[in-house]
Amino acid sequence: MPADEVGQRAQLSAAVTRLHPDARMRSFGDGAASFLDSQRLVVAHYGGPGGQLVHEGCADPAQQVAQQPLFAA
Repeated sequence: MPADEVGQRAQLSAAVTRLHPDARMRSFGDGAASFLDSQRLVVAHYGGPGGQLVHEGCADPAQQVAQQPLFAA
């Protein structure tokens, strides 16, 4: 895990971009970042053993997910 925030942002972004090339970083803080593309929200953070990068699962875009009323357009 890089010691500085610039390095952490870059490493998280590179890791997510490999798996989700269209996802763009929306927020970053305390070793965690959220990314969004047209089909999914991706969260990546440091928290595994020894500060290992953790990539949290994404919903299958084919799976129907009900949108919460708060976020409805």
